[in-house]
Amino acid sequence: MCWHRIETGEAPAARLDHAMAVDPSGRQIYLWGGRGGDRFFNDLWAFSPDQPAWKEIKNDTAPSARSGHSLVFDPASKRLIVFGGFSFDSSGEVKFHSDLWLYSADDGWSREFFSAGPAGRAWHAALATQDAMVIFGGFGGPPHYYRQDIWSLDFRELSFRRAATDGGPLMAGSPVLLDMGGPTSLLAFGPSALHVFGRVGMPDPTRTGLWSLQIELDVWSPVESRNSPDHDFTLAARDPTGKMLLVGRGPDEEDEDREWSFWTITAGDEEWRDFEVAGGPATAHRLACAAEPGRPGSWICFGGAHRRQLSAETWSLSPCEESSVE
Repeated sequence: MCWHRIETGEAPAARLDHAMAVDPSGRQIYLWGGRGGDRFFNDLWAFSPDQPAWKEIKNDTAPSARSGHSLVFDPASKRLIVFGGFSFDSSGEVKFHSDLWLYSADDGWSREFFSAGPAGRAWHAALATQDAMVIFGGFGGPPHYYRQDIWSLDFRELSFRRAATDGGPLMAGSPVLLDMGGPTSLLAFGPSALHVFGRVGMPDPTRTGLWSLQIELDVWSPVESRNSPDHDFTLAARDPTGKMLLVGRGPDEEDEDREWSFWTITAGDEEWRDFEVAGGPATAHRLACAAEPGRPGSWICFGGAHRRQLSAETWSLSPCEESSVE
């Protein structure tokens, strides 16, 4: 694997804590929100890896600015879905959002109200399956604590349903969900099995953990995996078509010379495979990456921070001999 910096011309402002989602058939990667210093963003951008170029999609009715939210793409309706995140209110207090927003090219932004659903939170995991969005964990309040509940949003009914109320993992930071099973109509979840990966140990994580959830049985169980990633990973992203999870550990504040290290695991495999990549972005904190559409095993990354320095750089991480960026 090799890093390649992409020169795009116009690009989103430097930021961290933003979210990215992929439209596989349209070969687009969307970016929404994030923060830079005391400023929160609510701008929407689309990246085309074929050109390569960013384009801002302007709309006056966007959700309020925030970061730490989730962004997924529903391939059937061609809609983006935003949930949660945090910002500061007029008095400077942290506000955790629990609103649900939809975006389509035809209708623009619209808020969808629901009678029951997940409480406000940020840094949660979200996964779009064939017919639902699944949300797990995150941090919210008051009172402030890490959550371990899991919800699904039916794409057709736009209603939430809670599942797996007991026995799930308690994970700090930003966990990530991976679809590890085939489709099913039960519970409006989409997959029959999910895996969740994240930092384990409270209040200070000491290791990483991988858990599985059997949807139909409502049963959580830890997955014993070999060669697990370090607990201080700086990004985690999935390739939904290949059912692969990518975990990276980049440069940090104390070790300026530390190179990127990566681990991958795929559906049906219980062993993490690790590799190192020289160079790459120095802004590893809250860097966001998304699978490059049509190119399994390749990723597009944007932003992040290092020592309070924000980035507006776009990078490709892909097999060296197959990189689409020179």
